[in-house]
Amino acid sequence: MVTANILGPTAPRCRADREIKASLARLEKENTAVRRELDRIRHSKASRLILILTHPLWTIRAATYSLLGWKWLVALREMWAEFGRQRLSLSSVTMSVTERTGTPPASAVARWNPELRIAGEQHESLLCDANSRVTLNARIGSHARLRAFFAVLPGAWDTLDQPVEFRATVHVAGGPRPFERSVTHVLNPALRWRDRRWHTIEIGIRMPEGEATITLETHSGSSSRSRVPVAWGDFALDWPRSPSARIRLVRVAARRLLQSGPRGIVTYALGRRRAGDRADAYARWVALNTPDDRALRVLAEVTRTLPIQPRISVITPVYNTPPHVLKACLESVRRQIYSEWEHCIVDDASTSEATRTVLAQHAEDPRVRLVTLDRNQHVSIVVRSLNAHPDTDVIYSDEDKLDERGVRCDPFFKPDWSPELFLSYMYACHLLVLRRRIVDAVGGFREGFEGAQDYDLLLRVMQRTDRIHHIPRVLYHWRKGEGSTATAASTKPWALEAGRRALEDYGRRAGLDAEVMSGPHPGMYRVRRKVTGEPLVSVIIPTTGRSADSTDLLAHCLRSLHRTSWSHFEVVLASDNRSLSDAVLAELRHLRHTIVDYSGRGRFNFAQKINEAARHARGDHLLLLNDDVEVVTPEWLTSMLEYSQDPAVGAVGAKLLYPDGRLQHVGMLIGVCGVAAHAFHRYPGGDSGYAGSAVVARNCSAVTAACLLTRRTVFDELGGLIEAFPVDFNDVDFCLRVRMAGYRIVFTPYAQLIHHESASIGARVNSSAELARMREKWGMALEHDPYYNPNLSRLFSDYRLKV
Repeated sequence: MVTANILGPTAPRCRADREIKASLARLEKENTAVRRELDRIRHSKASRLILILTHPLWTIRAATYSLLGWKWLVALREMWAEFGRQRLSLSSVTMSVTERTGTPPASAVARWNPELRIAGEQHESLLCDANSRVTLNARIGSHARLRAFFAVLPGAWDTLDQPVEFRATVHVAGGPRPFERSVTHVLNPALRWRDRRWHTIEIGIRMPEGEATITLETHSGSSSRSRVPVAWGDFALDWPRSPSARIRLVRVAARRLLQSGPRGIVTYALGRRRAGDRADAYARWVALNTPDDRALRVLAEVTRTLPIQPRISVITPVYNTPPHVLKACLESVRRQIYSEWEHCIVDDASTSEATRTVLAQHAEDPRVRLVTLDRNQHVSIVVRSLNAHPDTDVIYSDEDKLDERGVRCDPFFKPDWSPELFLSYMYACHLLVLRRRIVDAVGGFREGFEGAQDYDLLLRVMQRTDRIHHIPRVLYHWRKGEGSTATAASTKPWALEAGRRALEDYGRRAGLDAEVMSGPHPGMYRVRRKVTGEPLVSVIIPTTGRSADSTDLLAHCLRSLHRTSWSHFEVVLASDNRSLSDAVLAELRHLRHTIVDYSGRGRFNFAQKINEAARHARGDHLLLLNDDVEVVTPEWLTSMLEYSQDPAVGAVGAKLLYPDGRLQHVGMLIGVCGVAAHAFHRYPGGDSGYAGSAVVARNCSAVTAACLLTRRTVFDELGGLIEAFPVDFNDVDFCLRVRMAGYRIVFTPYAQLIHHESASIGARVNSSAELARMREKWGMALEHDPYYNPNLSRLFSDYRLKV
């Protein structure tokens, strides 16, 4: 009845709106009642018993579903499915064309979204315009199957006044004749109550293996101006595995079984599906990592026998804090198992009687020192760390938050000390242990930096000491509340401004000619340094002279260098093909360049080519650049020089994107997925990464040589790249030697380039000989990446929890 009234041609618009709101209100009321009933059943043993007795069939079905969802059975199902069929997911397919219907192909209209939830169902998605065409290319096996989800975004239904047509077309070349089939579905805004969810398109491809072209089209006559009203989700192709492929998979499983045992196989199988619900994953992590009473007693015994027993002064400023929140904070200090502490509480002239009452009650403890101003102006683990590192001047830890219900959420597992990340935002946060002598030497807290006093203090401390230690454990909870920066950094704009001024003051003290700019998100900053002088940069490009496909990627790379705003550079080509193409020669005429003849030297050796070209380079800085890289931002080289000119920095890496906009490189993780892995590989290009790691400058253990800048003095000091790594890991090996020599490595997101990875030499897999050589040379170093928290998984490179 409601639908008929809304759609009736004579129904007034205001009446329809009222009926829509009334219908939604009734649905919300029913939903609330059901949720309350389920909560009552979940928390009441008597209700569960009554339900079991009165609804035995429902109980049996629920128990069956629960059993089938047991993680071991889920893992077995996942492994059996992967053993039987090979799957090519949305994130593994090359998107070659994205266009809006009726406009030139250069008008890109699609963007990736890692997880899109509609009507409770979540999929990795490609967001598109209502009138668009997306073409994807992939090589598939015989008897394949295409499956894709599609939907209109919830926010777009109210603006659509015409049906939206979704069409998937598969064209496969090969065999006696080409295969082509289309499937079309229509979503009607008149039936939004039924269609407001994910829908599925499936196409069976009964063809031998071949090159498949998949076209995903949407058409609508709607007058909507929304840029991304529709989505394609979890696009996937799968086909039966060949016998040889199944044998290889069995060997891989056997090797993983020997390395990690049955639990490692289960973890890998479960993790392959998706990172999963982060809140649920953290709840499981908390359950596994919270110490019980026995562990606390053992820890208390250990702390009593430590040779160093420093007094820890816990300093807490208070101003009109809600009583229940303040009590929880004060009791958390009082319950510490380490006894040598004092709690120094500064009441900043609170006007709340309830706040003052709580403070007075706790001041009766002799270890509590309460100071009241007349105007508004976990400790045992820390002590063990001080005993292990007695020369430490600063200690910080991991953290999480407490929501309004007191549930732990939003964990932040931090890296070890990362100066460049610290200049991007205050990541050490609120639990800080500082040596009193250092604090006194820098002048303690200062007025004028309200909201960022701890940031200002630590910026001054880091200029006095680099003995800063990180404890990779959650030692405190940050309570989320209305108006708290734990909920949103933008709630206190004065604190953001104070942080910016603290950074400016740091720059003046450090002698940096730098500008402090706002970062990609509130609370983040960019310290933009000016390059001193006009140093020459030698852009070293190893190449075969011509690319493997029909386009000349080297010519395209050289042409894109003209977009570079930093003009003081030369190009050094190490080519093993004397007959460079006419397009390449044409581009070189407009560039200062040197061609190093590398022909007739045997099999391809990237490291040897780089070293040979470096001997002919004249620059103060050497930029290693692949011939399949394309410049995007004019300031890319200047942004890298900002850090390369710093004597403490040995190598700088850039942000590399695939042609379809996904992430290829935002820094590398050591010891993850084997020897090394690219963080957030194939994630959407706009993804911020873990705690902003993909959008702010930070330190990392390695960066790719596809675009790596280093000073000539550092390159010569280390002897260049090791030629025993001809193709793989020469950049990882170089970066590990850079760090061993005492230099830092920096990733900057402000240098962005497109990387047509492997386009010039073709797809390949890592050499087993070079893998063995890396493990033999860097065995222990691969076990710990200081910039990747040990609480995060080493099986995946997207910073998911290790549960």
